[in-house]
Amino acid sequence: MVDFDRLAEVDIPARTIRAFYNTLDEKPLLNDVSVTEAGEVFVTGSATNAVYLLRNGELILWAQDDERLQFANGIHATLKEVVIAAYHLIRVDRENGNMEVVGDTGLLYDLEGVKPDGDGGFYVSAIGDRLLYHVKASGDTEPMFGGQSYLADFDISEGLFAAPTSPDTIIAFEAP
Repeated sequence: MVDFDRLAEVDIPARTIRAFYNTLDEKPLLNDVSVTEAGEVFVTGSATNAVYLLRNGELILWAQDDERLQFANGIHATLKEVVIAAYHLIRVDRENGNMEVVGDTGLLYDLEGVKPDGDGGFYVSAIGDRLLYHVKASGDTEPMFGGQSYLADFDISEGLFAAPTSPDTIIAFEAP
């Protein structure tokens, strides 16, 4: 889990914090964490427009781009790619470092969360009173759910979405 300026390694069963990992940046506003299949830990920095990688006990700068990673927020990392919900949805190819915008930028802006759909696409949420979107592997972007005063961070498991809609309310709904 992340705190404003550090990553915390938490042992949930023991209810203890094992370690903290800081960045070299003074005020990174760390936001989200993703762990690859190989156990690599990636963290977004919203104030630094960056993605950090935990390596040898240190959070090192992995990617930074003031335009494409502006307000880096949600993240999903695999061995092949890292997808960041920043101002737009950005895919970084891990082999060559190329960054590309994914999906409809007219709909996908000021983003919050990103989760894979299992078919090469992503579910993406936006900040504020906005919709949840499905970005297919083709890049086609479809609105899914909205109308709540707040639907930003979310999780999905076995086709069921769960998301906070206010500080006191969490909703759940099935994926279409």
